[in-house]
Amino acid sequence: MVKNHDWDTHSDKCGLYDLNGNLILEPKYKKIEIRNDNLLDVTDENDSHMVLDSEGNKVDVSKIADLNADEEDDDEN
Repeated sequence: MVKNHDWDTHSDKCGLYDLNGNLILEPKYKKIEIRNDNLLDVTDENDSHMVLDSEGNKVDVSKIADLNADEEDDDEN
């Protein structure tokens, strides 16, 4: 994870690179958190929250809930 200071807005912007130095998310987010399921919780400059996959693609949150429910059902059996 990298953090750059934006002198125009006087705020820090976060981005993400992989271990090989390849850019995954350009430094434009206020906050990035890596989840246990390898997805990313990000907050943009407008305080909008979204979930991204490891390649920076937006994830449909309803599908995450369905996947988690399926995993819990599997754990019970």
